[in-house]
Amino acid sequence: MLEIGVGETVTDGYRTFVMGHDLNLHFVSYGNHATHHVSEDVLKIVLKSQE
Repeated sequence: MLEIGVGETVTDGYRTFVMGHDLNLHFVSYGNHATHHVSEDVLKIVLKSQE
């Protein structure tokens, strides 16, 4: 299971998102520097679950 805290970042190696205080991931920048690294498929699942 992926646990991401507020202010932590997650990347698929291309796009980087940050967990906001609203508990949603918000796009920050392009790049691969983040607290958590996941595959593109996992990131798609996480973002889809927020809809």
